[in-house]
Amino acid sequence: MMRAYRLGPLGSLLLLALASPAWADSYDAAVARAAAARDRALETDSAKDWQEALELFGAAIEFNPTMEAKFEYAEAAVRLKLDDEAFGAYADALELGIAGKARERAQAFVGEHEHTLGRLALEGPAGARVYIDERKRGTLPLGRAIPLAAGAHRLHVDATDFRPLEREIQVAPDQTTSLTLALERAWIPPVAPRAAPAPSAAATADRASPGGGWVMPVMVGGGALFVGGVVTIIGTSTALTAKRADLAEECAVVKDDECQATTATHVTTAQSIGNDIMALKNLRWVGVGAAVVGVGAVGVGLFELASRSGGTTTRQSARLEISGGFTGVRWQHDF
Repeated sequence: MMRAYRLGPLGSLLLLALASPAWADSYDAAVARAAAARDRALETDSAKDWQEALELFGAAIEFNPTMEAKFEYAEAAVRLKLDDEAFGAYADALELGIAGKARERAQAFVGEHEHTLGRLALEGPAGARVYIDERKRGTLPLGRAIPLAAGAHRLHVDATDFRPLEREIQVAPDQTTSLTLALERAWIPPVAPRAAPAPSAAATADRASPGGGWVMPVMVGGGALFVGGVVTIIGTSTALTAKRADLAEECAVVKDDECQATTATHVTTAQSIGNDIMALKNLRWVGVGAAVVGVGAVGVGLFELASRSGGTTTRQSARLEISGGFTGVRWQHDF
């Protein structure tokens, strides 16, 4: 059964604008999950278990790129024969100062593969996520060029407020290929306010009176704008809840409505859901703006009517309603 709650206009607006929960995780918790997956993979030596460990260590790196997490990620990548990813993670661990036998192992691997791999240097919008052969390889701006096995690869770049970009790339061993990404901005249609009704004969006659005839159109238009904004907020908030649930099913780790770890088969679906969530967030803010402007317009009209004075007795009343079953504006006046 659905429950209907009756709130004041500003109370409803504030409640809906602030109702965007974000789930956060800590680095320690992420590392603990990844270490458990690694220990299980060491026992089973299963590619599936090593893939899970790799993705969970990758999620831990998103929280905090420590040398320990980088080294463990490289170790899992070696087990999966992802030499280019292992090379990059080992190099990062060495740069961060890893020591002991771990350093010796990282140095040996980097020295063995340094001249057999190619490099891909990318420039583009900050925050753009880079996927190569459906595996996430970084977020722009990159700290260093991405190491890749020599040959052909599929590049996919996904950025908030931009259309995804896909293209084929070729890299040569011991050479760096540089690309500047030209992403097209995504367009989000604005919410059009409802047209104000044509003025009545009484409103036309009111233009000759002090204060002019602009009050009624402003109040009616403001009420319509407020209703449209609230409907947009409610609709997008409901859709966001469903999209966040879909994202949680596709991703192992979610942070700030972004998928931090998922399987290669789910990455395209997760990207699509993430784009939908961002578009809904932007549309909801359009609704918030429309509702605020509408409330302001109604307030200006009420103030003008209250400030009118003269020999004619004036009686006005206004009512705004928000409920589970009806959302509307009622206006009644008598001069």
